[in-house]
Amino acid sequence: MRPLVLLAVLLRQADATYVDEEHGFSVPIPKGWSVTRSKDLSKALVLRAPAEARTGATMILAIQDPMKAVFEGQVTLDQFLDEVKKQYPKRFTEFEFVKADKGKDGENPTLALYYRYVSSGQKIGQLQYLVWTRSRHWSLSWGCLDDSFEKNRESFEQGSKAFKPAPKR
Repeated sequence: MRPLVLLAVLLRQADATYVDEEHGFSVPIPKGWSVTRSKDLSKALVLRAPAEARTGATMILAIQDPMKAVFEGQVTLDQFLDEVKKQYPKRFTEFEFVKADKGKDGENPTLALYYRYVSSGQKIGQLQYLVWTRSRHWSLSWGCLDDSFEKNRESFEQGSKAFKPAPKR
């Protein structure tokens, strides 16, 4: 059995934490969710809720170089939102910004963005949780069908706050 398949089977049995020593992070995996690891850093890790939950809930962890909107730990929100919108496929429409919460995780700045958009005719609710270290920008994008977002929001927020990038070297 391949290690990734074994990992997915084990995660269905209990809450777990996924640790990636190569990329230097750990993130909790909600009970029953599947895990797919990718070599594409724009989707380094993809988590999916069980199909029976019928929410379409996913989490995509992207690892990027720091964005222009972030300079010395300061976030220019308007510029950041413009960069986020440019990264979304053209098929995502009706982008609606809900709110942003700035914070800190130790010495790393964080930003939680809440927004909605339409994809393939479905209204999606999204929490994009961002953490910056000196060398990387980590983006955890939690999303699901908008009518299920509030029910899942607390779980998405807890999972985001439990995400840990490796300490600075």
